[in-house]
Amino acid sequence: MTSFDAVFENGRLRPLGPTDLKEGDKVRVAIEERNGADESVLDTELIEAVRSEADPAITLEAVRNALASIPGTLTKDFEAERDERHG
Repeated sequence: MTSFDAVFENGRLRPLGPTDLKEGDKVRVAIEERNGADESVLDTELIEAVRSEADPAITLEAVRNALASIPGTLTKDFEAERDERHG
């Protein structure tokens, strides 16, 4: 049995990577929707640790205000760090 991830586009299923199928192969398709995150790649221990340390009193607006007060841009920081590694 072969399985692969695919996306439905323009009325057709398009594999997201290489498959073992050959042109003209007949297959039976079973649909398993994957609209959310792929649970197999989530670090569930980390997610639970972060949830246990979260402060529900801190609002999204408070986070946005705090981030807005940081001078510069993250892009410049990323570029500088990349340049240091590859320079």
